[in-house]
Amino acid sequence: MSCVLFLHGLVHGRATEHDGRYLVRYDPFVPANGWRITLETSAEIEQAIRFPTMRDALECYRMSIGIRPDGKPDCPLTAYTVEIYQVEEP
Repeated sequence: MSCVLFLHGLVHGRATEHDGRYLVRYDPFVPANGWRITLETSAEIEQAIRFPTMRDALECYRMSIGIRPDGKPDCPLTAYTVEIYQVEEP
C-alpha cells in the first residue's frame, strides 16, 4: 500500500484549478515563472505521487520553505484542505 494526497480546495474557499484533484508534483523551492511554487495536479489517481506511508504524505503537506513575516512556518500546501488516501500499488 502507498498513499496519495487529494486536494479538496483552498481553506478560505476560493476556487482553483487544483480543487478535487490529486497531487502529481509539488516543489516549493524551484522557481518557475519567477519564484512561483511548482504545483501540478491530476483528476487521475494513477498519476498521483505515491508516498510510502501516511507520515511521508503528511510531511510533504507540511513542508516549510522558511518563516513568514509573522514568525510562523511558511507551509504553502497547507493553504489547501487535503485528504490522504491509501491505495494499492499499480
